[in-house]
Amino acid sequence: MPINWNLKDVNKKAVCMSSLLKTSTNIFLNLEPNANLSKEFPYFGYIEIKINDLPTFNMFSNNDDLVAQKYFWHGMNSYERTTLKIWSILSKKSRTTFDIGSYTGIFAISAAVSNPKSKIYAVEAFDMNYSRILVNIRCNNIGNIKVFNSAVSDNDQYVELRLRSGDGVLSTGGSISNNRNKDYALKKNVKSTTLEDLLLKNEISTLDLMKIDIEGYELVALKAFEKLLFLHKPDIIIEVLPSSDGNELYDFFLSGDYYCFYINEKQQSLHLISQVSNNTEPGSRNWFVTCKTKDELNILFKDKGFWGFG
Repeated sequence: MPINWNLKDVNKKAVCMSSLLKTSTNIFLNLEPNANLSKEFPYFGYIEIKINDLPTFNMFSNNDDLVAQKYFWHGMNSYERTTLKIWSILSKKSRTTFDIGSYTGIFAISAAVSNPKSKIYAVEAFDMNYSRILVNIRCNNIGNIKVFNSAVSDNDQYVELRLRSGDGVLSTGGSISNNRNKDYALKKNVKSTTLEDLLLKNEISTLDLMKIDIEGYELVALKAFEKLLFLHKPDIIIEVLPSSDGNELYDFFLSGDYYCFYINEKQQSLHLISQVSNNTEPGSRNWFVTCKTKDELNILFKDKGFWGFG
C-alpha cells in the first residue's frame, strides 16, 4: 500500500465491502474473513462487538486483531458463537471470573458487560496483546476487570514464550509449552505466575467461572492449582488442542467430580464426553467443564437455543 494512503478512504472501502459481505448470499458467508479480505481491504479503528443479548461493546484493531476482524466482516456472533453463548450465560451469575490467556480481551470484556457487579481477572503473557486489552477496557469505560501481563504455569519464575509472529503483530497461539511453536518467529522471556498466586494474592474468596487457553500448557497450570480448583469448583471453558493430551485432561477433571462436554460451534450443541476422541472435529476444540448436573444445566440453558445435550 502506498505511503500516502488516506485512512478515511481505506476504511471506507473496508466498510463498504464488510456491508456487502454481511448482506450477501451464503456463498459469501463461507469465505474466511481474516486472511485475504483484511489484506485487500484493511480497516483501522473501533469495531462493534455484538454477542447474543449482551450490551454491545467495542474493540480496537489496527487491522491486526483476528477476533475483532471476524466481527467486522461477519457481524454478530462471528467468533466462537456457541462457546461465547455458554460463557455469557454463565457470566451473568458469576461473582468472580478468570480469563487465562486473554488475547485482546473478548472473554473478559463480555463477562464484564454481562455482569457489571462481578470481578474479572484477565491474564495475558504477550505484552502487545496486554496493551490492547487495556485499550479495549478503557474505550468501553469498564471498571470491573483487572489485567495482568504474565504467563500462567506451575511456578512464578521467568519462562520462554514462543510466538508464531513477529514483534509488531498481535500474536495468537503464543505458548510456553515445549510441544508447541517449534518453528517460532520470536521468543521472549516473560514473568510467570500460578493460578494459586492469582487467587491468593488478590484475596479472592470465590471463583465461579474460568476460561483457560494457554496453548497446550493448561494441564500443567491446572495441576498446580488442583487443591483450590476442586475446592471452588468453577465452571470452565478450556481449549483442548489436538497436540494436547485430552485423555489426561479428562482423567484430571473426572478426579474432581467434573463433567466434560465438547462444544460444537457448528451445531450449537454440547456433547457429554465419555471417551476422548483424537479425531475431534475442528468446531469442537473447546470443552465446557462443570460440576453441575445435567438437570441443572438443562435449567440453566433452557430456551437458550441449544440443540440439547448429546
